[in-house]
Amino acid sequence: MEIKPEKDTSMSLSDKVYYKVKQLIIEGQLQPGEQVRQIQLAGELKVSRTPLINALQRLVSENYVEYHPQRGYTVRKFTRDEMLQLHRIREACEGVAAHDACQRITDEQIAELRALFEPFLTVSVWSPEVMKQYLQADMEFHQRLIEISGNPFLMQALNNLGIFYFTYQWGLLQDPQASIKDHLAIIEHLSARDHDAARNAMEKHLMKSRDNVVHFF
Repeated sequence: MEIKPEKDTSMSLSDKVYYKVKQLIIEGQLQPGEQVRQIQLAGELKVSRTPLINALQRLVSENYVEYHPQRGYTVRKFTRDEMLQLHRIREACEGVAAHDACQRITDEQIAELRALFEPFLTVSVWSPEVMKQYLQADMEFHQRLIEISGNPFLMQALNNLGIFYFTYQWGLLQDPQASIKDHLAIIEHLSARDHDAARNAMEKHLMKSRDNVVHFF
């Protein structure tokens, strides 16, 4: 996953708080529309309000959080149309990433991507904890693939729009076994260095998540 601040001792306190709050949002411990209780959260994080406010302002710029003069900070909640628009952006960006990754990916990286899903191939009971673990593997797959594509602007654009979090809110409503099958198919196309097939498979996979938004709302 993207968020691993605890191991970086050189990171500033504001950055550590930013990553921690972002993690709370991604994991659903802070829900869409929920008001951020600054005093309580600062106490739980064992920090003053200053680094927390700095973190929240940064998350506002990335569309994870909204600021209301009378209410303070709340976790961003998107409408159905906004969610669909975000999905369209993600489909386009990650389709390009899958296409370009074919030119750069190594056999070792392909093996690493496969290894993300191996623990879930024999799962028979998808408990909330297993689903959480799968979500982490799923997110890491997509983020790693964008990194492999060699285009830093893709990841920056997706992160700044909060796209990964807000599309993952609904993305796992689909059958996880079907999702695993999609990911393994993408990996096979990457292994074959088939640019167009990799892009098409990625776009179709993400279109399924977009369809789930339509049905959910």
